[in-house]
Amino acid sequence: LYVWGTNMSGQLGTGDDNYAWEPVRVMAGHVIKRAVAGLSHTLVLTDAGELYGWGLNKLNQLGVDKSVRQVMTPRSILIPALEDGEKIVD
Repeated sequence: LYVWGTNMSGQLGTGDDNYAWEPVRVMAGHVIKRAVAGLSHTLVLTDAGELYGWGLNKLNQLGVDKSVRQVMTPRSILIPALEDGEKIVD
């Protein structure tokens, strides 16, 4: 996955809040099936059914603990409702 642009909230997942004027690779080693971006966060789904997110979490938009206000690099998001062997497909 290549990202670029403004990065004030860590939305690019590069570990800092610097703007990226040229494409920067994140999530190397993963095959990305879907990627979506909100105003200040990004979510991706891998072909293995894994969900990752980064950016702001002020409104719990990343689905991680509410005490986590910001995630600067891709973080795995666990979905407790999934049963053993179930994966997200889309």
